[in-house]
Parts: sequence; C-alpha cells; structure tokens
Amino acid sequence: MSYRAKKLKKEPSYVKPQLASDAGTCHINVLVGIWKDPGKPIDNIMVQFQLPSCVASTELSSNCGTVNVLADKTCSWSIGKIPKDKSPALSGSPLLEPGVDRLHMIPVFCVGFKIMGVSLRLAN
Repeated sequence: MSYRAKKLKKEPSYVKPQLASDAGTCHINVLVGIWKDPGKPIDNIMVQFQLPSCVASTELSSNCGTVNVLADKTCSWSIGKIPKDKSPALSGSPLLEPGVDRLHMIPVFCVGFKIMGVSLRLAN
C-alpha cells in the first residue's frame, strides 16, 4: 500500500525501533522524530505495535507521552506533539515465556499523526 499527500512531499516523521533478544531476554527501544519540518504543527502522534505471543509480560516506559499495553499484547504509545528539547523514546525489557530463547517474530510498528491543512489519500 502507498499513499499520496497533497501539500506534503515527504513523510515528516520517523520511527526507529530496535529489538534484541538472546538467551531468554529481550530489549525494546523505539525513537520517534521529525525528518523535515512540514511548516505546520504535527499533532496527535501515536505509535502502535503488537508484541509476539511468546512475550509473557512487559513493562514499557517512555520519556514523553503515555504507554498502554492491552491484554491482547497491543502496545499503544500516545506522544501528542514532539517536544523541541528531546526526542521521544520508549524502552522496556519484555519477559519471554519459559522455554523461549529469543523472539521469532519482529513486530510491525504503525505511526499515526495529524497535520492541519494536509490531506492524505491511500492508493493501491
């Protein structure tokens, strides 16, 4: 799937996830930032991802916004606006199920945001 945006030449934000797992331990770090200022405020930034089924439990924390982990292991990170003085970062060390050595699946990270005066259109 791709998208077209009127009055927006390039995706203005980025998400950089880092996942590592080995010997039954796992670490997640996610950074969010702005590539290029679109000239208008970027609001309601939200990052979502689904933890693999082999994760028994997790505690995630962030330096900006709020993080919620639902019972179905969907993680929702509501950032709002990106502060000028720091890049939003999320981190945590999920516990893997007993007998699971490492992650066998990498989550897909989805980002959503609003920019006033810019419209997006999905294209096939």
